[in-house]
Amino acid sequence: MREILFRGKRILDNTWVYSTGIWFGKNSEGNDTVDIYDGYGWKLIIPSTVGQFTGLLDKNSVKIFEGDVIKAHYANAKKADHIETVVFKDGKYMAEFHFDNGTGKSWNTLPDRIQRVCFHWESPPIYMESCEVIGNIHNPELLEEVC
Repeated sequence: MREILFRGKRILDNTWVYSTGIWFGKNSEGNDTVDIYDGYGWKLIIPSTVGQFTGLLDKNSVKIFEGDVIKAHYANAKKADHIETVVFKDGKYMAEFHFDNGTGKSWNTLPDRIQRVCFHWESPPIYMESCEVIGNIHNPELLEEVC
């Protein structure tokens, strides 16, 4: 069974909060709100920053969350390292790759240290061998590399 864990940035001071307790609601104006329980009390979170733990660790044993930016290493690829974003798609966590020419996206399953999943349209297939968390989509300096 995987660990259920969420993270989000506090509205009050822009710091990250991690917890298993999360509450989604609406304020008196009808806007979406998110609160995370940090062991001491409920903290109001910026809704767009909420991400769930994937249950996977990177090559340095760092927990991988939805919204993380990773450096993915592919075995036998022409360009071995790619900057990708962790997203939830089709019922699973995926690494989203933006094509260099900006015309499209592709997705690859994150490596789980058991199975290597490949881009099947390549010949021979290429496999994500490992990945490393280098930040998240809320790091402005990384957005240029990802988008």
